[in-house]
Amino acid sequence: MTTFTTLSDISLSQDKPVTQSIARAWRDNPVALAEGDITAPEVVGVSPLDVQVASTSAALVFDNLPDGYDILEFDIVRLVPVTKANQLLMEVSTDNGATWVTTGYSILSDAGAGSPAAFTLTGSVTFNSLAEHTISGRIQTINLSSSAVYKHIMGEVIWVNSAPNMDRFRFMGYWANVAKVTAVRFRFNSGNITSGYVAMRRVRPA
Repeated sequence: MTTFTTLSDISLSQDKPVTQSIARAWRDNPVALAEGDITAPEVVGVSPLDVQVASTSAALVFDNLPDGYDILEFDIVRLVPVTKANQLLMEVSTDNGATWVTTGYSILSDAGAGSPAAFTLTGSVTFNSLAEHTISGRIQTINLSSSAVYKHIMGEVIWVNSAPNMDRFRFMGYWANVAKVTAVRFRFNSGNITSGYVAMRRVRPA
């Protein structure tokens, strides 16, 4: 992987010569950004803003959500539930996780329309018990930082069921409240999360 080189103001000051190392940095730095070099500046929308890793965890919580970003995306990677007959949920909070909202959710999914007590991301299913089978997906949230409009969600989650067959759950919905969302959490409706992680990304505002 190409390494990002930070160029100081001194090296680029007036009348300083353009050295070979400066020219190489001009050439290589865009490549380092594209490849995701860890020493490079964060690329909004590509580099994760926050990652929550499960270790027999009751929930994965993202608090202190950033202001000024209309779109936040969450990547669900290799989640494994302790309890296989289960349902993956996402909940919102307006007090940074002190309490979690249980009303106002509306969702339209492969299971039909409903008004559950949380955003349902998988429906009620039985996940495969083999350790090799995990749960993955991507969720896009819109308007969480707004104090003027309802909050939207859309996404898809995939896994292998007990049959075993590949399964998926597509959904879109909204939270019928204009209050600013300051935290979200992911959990199963029964039991802990054995392993896996969720990564949050922000999309640069227009």
